[in-house]
Amino acid sequence: MSDERVDRLLAAYKTGSTIEPFEVKDLAEARLLSSQLQERLVNLEGFGGYKISFTSFKSLKAFGLEEPEFALLSGSMIVSDRTVQSKFPYTYAEAEIVVKARECDVSNYKECVDEMRLGLEIPATRFNAPLEALNAYQIIADALMAYKLVLGPELSRIPKKVALKVNDRKVGENVVFYVYGDVYSMLKWLSTRVGRFSGYVSTGALVGPVAIKKQDVLEVETEEASFTATVV
Repeated sequence: MSDERVDRLLAAYKTGSTIEPFEVKDLAEARLLSSQLQERLVNLEGFGGYKISFTSFKSLKAFGLEEPEFALLSGSMIVSDRTVQSKFPYTYAEAEIVVKARECDVSNYKECVDEMRLGLEIPATRFNAPLEALNAYQIIADALMAYKLVLGPELSRIPKKVALKVNDRKVGENVVFYVYGDVYSMLKWLSTRVGRFSGYVSTGALVGPVAIKKQDVLEVETEEASFTATVV
């Protein structure tokens, strides 16, 4: 039976509304609520893939976690359209590397990638509070704020650096490195949590999260490729 807090999060997701932040007592409860919300989102919109969050040493320390967390992405969350509708008041942008995985597990995580792309994740909380006012358990319970993942151009290799611009202003640039190493290391980690998997995987924020608003123009760029998206 679903928790009534999950009912409220799902209703907010469907309507573009927000709810008051509620208390989540510990990591186990956060994961349970998240799992229930993810299941209902996928039942509603189909399965699309996975997102991985808290993938840097800095973010793990800031939120008091020992390892990253993952959530399912529904099919409707993964888009190629470069016009992104902002439904929630607290919406963010993250520059990421996205892979399309096929039957990945711990034995083949370097060979199971069908595509590697630039990506722009647009997380949005269903709570009526900004990210800095939420704790890790609340973020996890909200399915890691999963909202949209914009697929960018395909890449021929892992880039050295990824940059994010908002309205032509560079807000950050970082090397492609995560708490466990490179992109493939995050796929290996995910397989230890979910077993064999397929679908799109957003491997973790390289730049961001950065708060965004309607009419913002976002650009993700590497030495090989770039793309823009507009928030409406």
